[in-house]
Amino acid sequence: MQSELEPVSVIPVAYEQQNSELDKSPVSEASKSSEVGQRCDEEKSNSSEENDNTSAGPKVPKRTSHHKRHIITLFLGTALPMAIFTAVTMGLVFQNMVTARDCAYPDFCSHNATQNGTDTAKYYYVDVSAARLVFIASWSSTFSFTFTGLLMAMYSYVAASKLLKLSEMSDANVYVPTTYQIATLIRVLNAEPLTLYQVFVQKIKSVFWKKAKSETATSGIHLTALSILVLSLSFTASMLIQAADTYLHVSTSAVNFVHTEERPSQNYNYGTGFKPACINRDRRGSATNVNYWGCTLTVTKSPTDQSWRHQINNYTEYYSLGIGTSESHDILEYVGSGEHPIMVLVPKSIPSEIDYSASSFGSSSQCQFIRNSSCVLGQKTDEDENSRIAPYYFNCSVPDIPLQVSGKLSVYLEDLHQMNFHRLLGEYPPFNSTFLEITQGIIDQATNITDEEAKSIFKNPWHSLASMSLPDFPHEGAAFSISDDRIFWYPDPNVIIFCTHTMWDVNYTILQGRIAELSKKLSNSSTTGTASMPASSLFGFAPSSHSALIFSVNNAAKNPDDFLDRVMKGYPRIYLPGVASQAEFRPAHRVQLRVSKIVSRVTKSAFWILVIANILYIVVATVLAALSLWVTSASQDISQLRTRLSVAGLAAQLLEGAFSERAVKEEKELFENQGLHPAEQKRVKVRRTEEAGTVFEVVE
Repeated sequence: MQSELEPVSVIPVAYEQQNSELDKSPVSEASKSSEVGQRCDEEKSNSSEENDNTSAGPKVPKRTSHHKRHIITLFLGTALPMAIFTAVTMGLVFQNMVTARDCAYPDFCSHNATQNGTDTAKYYYVDVSAARLVFIASWSSTFSFTFTGLLMAMYSYVAASKLLKLSEMSDANVYVPTTYQIATLIRVLNAEPLTLYQVFVQKIKSVFWKKAKSETATSGIHLTALSILVLSLSFTASMLIQAADTYLHVSTSAVNFVHTEERPSQNYNYGTGFKPACINRDRRGSATNVNYWGCTLTVTKSPTDQSWRHQINNYTEYYSLGIGTSESHDILEYVGSGEHPIMVLVPKSIPSEIDYSASSFGSSSQCQFIRNSSCVLGQKTDEDENSRIAPYYFNCSVPDIPLQVSGKLSVYLEDLHQMNFHRLLGEYPPFNSTFLEITQGIIDQATNITDEEAKSIFKNPWHSLASMSLPDFPHEGAAFSISDDRIFWYPDPNVIIFCTHTMWDVNYTILQGRIAELSKKLSNSSTTGTASMPASSLFGFAPSSHSALIFSVNNAAKNPDDFLDRVMKGYPRIYLPGVASQAEFRPAHRVQLRVSKIVSRVTKSAFWILVIANILYIVVATVLAALSLWVTSASQDISQLRTRLSVAGLAAQLLEGAFSERAVKEEKELFENQGLHPAEQKRVKVRRTEEAGTVFEVVE
């Protein structure tokens, strides 16, 4: 019975003094007797509970199972969030990943125009904003440092097990830690980063100072060193996640990515073909026989003087495309490998995000200068009496073309003479600009052309000779030097250019607003006539588009080669307007829509380093949890020691005395009142010592 009451005698000095004061009062004896009796009853109850726990078997596992649940809770609190963060990040990447070759039509993707400039070997492309992606990915780095305390809380069971084994050895005094090492151990188990710095400084001192070496040499350091190693490993795992997250932040960027979607081609009239009115136009037996005049031109008989007149069907479109103001059509350039440019008639204002393939018509020209050294020039003063300036005549022979032509130099800004474009019609010698007078003989000839004969009426290719005026010399930025033998002087500078023109039926593919692929074949006679007939000087419709060409070339050309190149690219604006005026839009062959969006470009190495770092962190938590569960199962004493191997445990042993020596489930049970009745709690104050220090003192 006396042994059960021994804890009551371990009462702080302040408490004894208070009791002695109470003895002096009239009721002190009764109060003291009552209070002591109450304490004895409590101690008996506690002692009885301890005996039950130690001898009655079944209650011991309850405390052990409590600590096992605590370990499992610590493990889940560490590993589960890290696993969730990793799974969410991986799901975000792989569920929203877009591929670089997600094309509606594979052959469209084979061209550089449709490529995103992607490198799928190095990067993931994710349809999530870069800010959101890196924010979610940073969750693991945000919490990993905090979770280090949970890792060390699990390891504290292992440390308690080792300390218990050292204490039970026969020569325990040699191997157990010193008081300072215990303090360091507790700080390490509390995951204090500053402890690592202090240990590092102490280690440096032990290397360079003999005094430090002798002070730190002890066998008990192994337990503390192992705990420091575990804390360092935990911090390293956390810092690896921090570094991986930083790498991911730096390497992740927002890029423009293009995703393509197939569209029903029948809803997109991007192809070009002739109108039914052209295809079904009158043929043999009619004065307006399409086999003779082509689709663009038509002839009518004047009701007044019975003369025949010519006109262009849909002149508005013909004229506007010739000067570049058409609202329906446009002309795009295509240059194949080793080929001359082909200009293609396309619809205007196609949305830039539309790629398509369709059929249409194209025109190409190959031109060269006629040098004045290849010509004989002469002036005849007895002709053209009404002319302000006597005309110059030329006779040119160019064997390598071959070309043999003679005529009169033009006094106009421009003049175009077409050669062999029509089997039955021909222009007057260059450059006379004389219109055709449609006689009854021509009408009769046109009326009788059959469909079979029409196959050879319009020549493809055909030739032309053009006179183009140059700006006055000298002027800044002139394309030609004043001594260039390509210049003809009459009386102002001009050049003569010989060209070969060809009409094509084309199938083309437009990607990102440019022709990426084209196949062609020579157009038939009817298509060619639709282009070449209205451009003839016999009818006088071409000068407006020809003048626009000369102005643009003279303003932009930097040298003779550039001048000629611009002329070759500009001639289709003289010939394709005739086709455009008789054309209608037809369904494209294939259509795809490019949807441009901003996506995140994630470096694969950064992503997987972060994932692996998270997994390693989970592995560390799993190993520590497994070790803690294993050592806890071996002995109940380990969980009891672990509860006291903390700041709370030391405080309880210092301030609560014998009350803290009981078997407990958790740290708060080490304290007598546990904060339930504030009025009855013990208080702790600080007292200065004679040695200029301070101590804690318990007061009631």
